[in-house]
Amino acid sequence: MSTSRPSNVIELGDRRRSQQIDLARRGRWEVTTVGLDPNLQLVGGDPWGTSTYTGLVVPTASTSSLGGARFRYLFMLARASFPFGCKARLKGLRLYASLRGQTDAGFVEELPITSPLWRFPDANLTFHVRVVPMRQIDTRNPLNTDSIMFRDAVAPALLFQTLGPYSPPNGGRPWGKALAASLGTIHGLPYPWRDSQVELELDVPIPPGNDVAVYCSAAQHDTGVSAPTLTTEQAAAATPETAFWSAFTNVQYDRVAAGMTFEDEVL
Repeated sequence: MSTSRPSNVIELGDRRRSQQIDLARRGRWEVTTVGLDPNLQLVGGDPWGTSTYTGLVVPTASTSSLGGARFRYLFMLARASFPFGCKARLKGLRLYASLRGQTDAGFVEELPITSPLWRFPDANLTFHVRVVPMRQIDTRNPLNTDSIMFRDAVAPALLFQTLGPYSPPNGGRPWGKALAASLGTIHGLPYPWRDSQVELELDVPIPPGNDVAVYCSAAQHDTGVSAPTLTTEQAAAATPETAFWSAFTNVQYDRVAAGMTFEDEVL
């Protein structure tokens, strides 16, 4: 026989805050990286014929050819706004990066990076979850184009201070301040892209009156650096990324992406 719940019974939260009283109704939502993919300009990436796809493509010019560590590519991957009066929390984070390689016949293959600490000896990626003022800086520039923006952006884009040669804005550092100490600079890929329960990972309150954005700083690999030569036994024991680098030519970072899962609290 079922009975109705007494009016004075309080339901506890069902996730990381299960020890806390939570009287809020929650709405959960996610922002992810969608941007221009130059490989889709002739075939389209959706029913509307646009050239957009998940992620942003890392340019092929190596960081060493641009001038070294200060000239890493800076991307804004995802961004959300939280005006005053909003109460929300960052509940989960997903990060993605992939490798691109060619066969001798010129066929291009992409491999998602799944080993969280893998990197090239001369290149690597860092991700940064930052609190950014809602007030926008001036981003007008005649060189702006799809997914390439001067200084900063509200939609996913490669950010630049100069083009031809490329240099990043803000000295190559992401804008804003860290949302949380462990999220200010994330080395590697500790938050998998294919996470079925991303909403269980984090529980970080969002300061209202701000934007929250994920940036990526990418040092692109120089294909002149020799790839490893592996025996059959070594290839079988190596990480998927090292085996891919050994098997294909002109291997570099291909695309990067991020997703943030938020939870609104409506009292």
